[in-house]
Amino acid sequence: MAKHLELDVLRTFEAVVREGSFARAAERMCLTAPAISLQMKRLDAVLGGDVFYKDGRGKSLTDKGQRLLEHARRMLHLNDLALSEFTQTNFRGRVRLGVAQDFAEGALIMLLREIQDAHREVQIDLVVDLNRRIHAAFERGELDVAIATSDPLGEPLGESLLDTELIWIAARDFKLTPGAPLPLVLFPEPCIVRDIVLRALVEHGISWRPACVSTSLEGLLSATKAGLGITVRSPQQLTRDLVKVSPGLGLPMLPDVSVAMRINDNGPSSQALTRHIAELVRNVVLVEAARVVRPLDDVVGHDAVEAFSVPKCAVKDDMGQPIGRPDRERMGSRGGTAELA
Repeated sequence: MAKHLELDVLRTFEAVVREGSFARAAERMCLTAPAISLQMKRLDAVLGGDVFYKDGRGKSLTDKGQRLLEHARRMLHLNDLALSEFTQTNFRGRVRLGVAQDFAEGALIMLLREIQDAHREVQIDLVVDLNRRIHAAFERGELDVAIATSDPLGEPLGESLLDTELIWIAARDFKLTPGAPLPLVLFPEPCIVRDIVLRALVEHGISWRPACVSTSLEGLLSATKAGLGITVRSPQQLTRDLVKVSPGLGLPMLPDVSVAMRINDNGPSSQALTRHIAELVRNVVLVEAARVVRPLDDVVGHDAVEAFSVPKCAVKDDMGQPIGRPDRERMGSRGGTAELA
């Protein structure tokens, strides 16, 4: 008898990944924890190996489970999209969707086209902007659905879809100039990732300069690929030409950030339509986030690391006194205001 993957089991599997434990997934799925466990054992049997391993009190993915996750989310998305076309043909109205630039790429654009092809009387107004501007527009009531990174120093906003890693990225052939400030490729203010990066550099006493400031993700990645400087994004932006910077350079580790979805049920369209569009968009974001990123070579080899160290600096205020914990004004917008040590 041929083996096959059951959509209900895959949906439970995705819920366990999202919630981090069988118990929380059971609560979300309105099932019992033993029922969840039984479904996962069936999944293990079909795949010929475990998809989870016990990690403290929670569950983490094995290598097999990590590979399955991308396929599972894609299959669930296609299932939901097909059902929406044949069972929800009476949808009509307008939904205002706001997304940060990292998510406004091919898969989301294709989804919006598919939605409009399937529901001719549905209008989707798409706004693509910086994370903080997306949150601000939602607060002003200008968006019905918003997907953007949350400020790690702020209050949690909406539903946390996933946590994503922030890494230093540069062109494969990028070379740093010994003794010079670190050249950065950044979004302009107000930018959550920009603030995280500059705060980390100042706290570690690393001098920097704005090599390029771009208002678009395409411009930011193009400038980085051209070798103008180093940027910080998620691993999903790694390519053959853009690689992860070697830890040997001494750049600080950066915190993970949470990607949130916010839904306004009091917008111009029905709650059912808004929730329907939000769920489809949510699935696409999760599918893209689950893309397997192949390990790529570090940007700088060991020999270059030994010959170069990121310039340290003595960060001082206007009175010449060392600065402790930085704030946004001290981080500046034109480069580190530090003296090279």
